[in-house]
Amino acid sequence: AIIAESVQAHFMGLDHVAVGGLMPVIEGAARRLAENRGVSVKEIRPQFKALAMDCIRQVTEDDIGVVGELISMLESFSDFADQNLY
Repeated sequence: AIIAESVQAHFMGLDHVAVGGLMPVIEGAARRLAENRGVSVKEIRPQFKALAMDCIRQVTEDDIGVVGELISMLESFSDFADQNLY
């Protein structure tokens, strides 16, 4: 219901409401991912950075996909989380 309402808010031009509605969902997903990966950081911004760094480690160690492109994408996500999340 939360995701559907946020999508509806977006199409009504209420972008801040849409983002505000999705943030708890995104935070919950990040916390669950962190728990599953054994990454323990309590605050959300450092948690996103720690998750990205853990994924970079896994991509590098396991030679997953096009490693250079994945690392670039994950570093960009980490920078975005650090500079743009509340």
